[in-house]
Amino acid sequence: MIGRAISGTATINYEVVGDSSEALVFLHGNGESKEIFKDIINAYSKDYKLILIDSRGHGGSSFGKEKLRLGQMAKDVIKVMDDEKVHKASFIGFSDGANIALTLARDYSSRVRCMVIVGGNSQPTHLLWYYYAWLRIKYLALGCVAMFRKPREARKLLALMIYEPNITKEELNLIKTPTMVVAGQKDFCISIGHSKYLVANIRNAKLNFILGAPHMAFKGYEEKFNAVVLPFLLAHKKEA
Repeated sequence: MIGRAISGTATINYEVVGDSSEALVFLHGNGESKEIFKDIINAYSKDYKLILIDSRGHGGSSFGKEKLRLGQMAKDVIKVMDDEKVHKASFIGFSDGANIALTLARDYSSRVRCMVIVGGNSQPTHLLWYYYAWLRIKYLALGCVAMFRKPREARKLLALMIYEPNITKEELNLIKTPTMVVAGQKDFCISIGHSKYLVANIRNAKLNFILGAPHMAFKGYEEKFNAVVLPFLLAHKKEA
């Protein structure tokens, strides 16, 4: 089922698969859409009502007039949950989607049962330096053609990675949500050290490396990913 939620001035596009009483929300990365999860969702559809969201300004969702920030995107997720009458959900978030999940755990902890963070970071400076430098160069280049709509919108998306998230160590320490951090061994965006930092500073966090996997640790490694993620999620289901 395809749904549309009105969040502020934006229309948020999402898809619901299944009718379980327990919800699992999928949040994609920057410049992507909910379609990136199509190869893994079957593993979760038996046990969960799946909610796949196109983040604001991505896929079928509009930008709206509000400033594009992770805090606003977290509010969009809450609006989708409210429309679907889901009080509490588990989350799988990738990259910026992981950062939205972290923001939800910080700002709306009562709505997050557990979360799987794939390729996430708590500060923009925790990106690998050469990737961060490439983002800055691309951002500046797009500024030269920002009078056109598509480059202007692409620049807004890049700004999310350059200036956000801004979750402090102290804020991470306050997160009590059961968390699994999944890191690809060959992630070109996030260092292994930062994944370890997240686990060290979130109280109920554990770390899983997927050997050989890139930043999108579930792409091409679906079986390995599902083998570690599904048992973690099931262990934290409401009835567990």
